[in-house]
Amino acid sequence: MPYTEDQEAEFKEQIRCKRRNQFVLAIPLIAVIVILVMSEGEETVLGMDTAIVGPAAFVIVLAGLAYSLYNWRCPACKKYLGKAINPSFCSKCGVKLS
Repeated sequence: MPYTEDQEAEFKEQIRCKRRNQFVLAIPLIAVIVILVMSEGEETVLGMDTAIVGPAAFVIVLAGLAYSLYNWRCPACKKYLGKAINPSFCSKCGVKLS
């Protein structure tokens, strides 16, 4: 289905916002993973018991993954864009994204 220039411009703006959201999401997730790896074998993490921090970190990572799967979709066809961080087009519908 051909899209108008305005629609294509809107798709490109939406993908810029989605890409920014992916980067913003990655920062706390990477921080959680690094903190957990650095404190492996310790009884506490940042002064908190590992019995609390471990499950909380697991929930945070799962929530981040769920959001990423929800967010990283083509603005035109709503299909998942895959692992590419800067796709130039949607592999499902072919709409230009950059």
